[in-house]
Amino acid sequence: MNTPLVVSLLRRGNFVYTLLQSSSSFLIMNNEHIERTMNFIVQQQARTTEILTWSTEVVAQTAEAITQLANSTHAGFADTHAGFADVNAKINALVEAQIRNEESVARTEANVARTDQSLRNLIAEFDRERRKRRNGK
Repeated sequence: MNTPLVVSLLRRGNFVYTLLQSSSSFLIMNNEHIERTMNFIVQQQARTTEILTWSTEVVAQTAEAITQLANSTHAGFADTHAGFADVNAKINALVEAQIRNEESVARTEANVARTDQSLRNLIAEFDRERRKRRNGK
């Protein structure tokens, strides 16, 4: 689209006519029409400024919301990490307790085996003594 090119200005009494060339056609505008066009342009610029101001505010609010979200997310991750550290410490304590328990069970099993052997030996001794007494009677 070609922008209009001012070809000439004509003054007739209180009116100034502007001859604009756009593409291959000519457009004649009087002062009133130029003033209306300028008012329209000024209003559009004001509207654009208003929209730009509103957009800037929305962007600032959005940036603030994103910052708050990032901060709370970071805090949540920090809490989660601390929670995992606590859980890991508890798991480690359970693992150590299990190891101690297994060692205790192994000692108990060894004691039971010794007790079992001692009991067998006692029973065998008892049986020998009983047989001696029966045979010796």
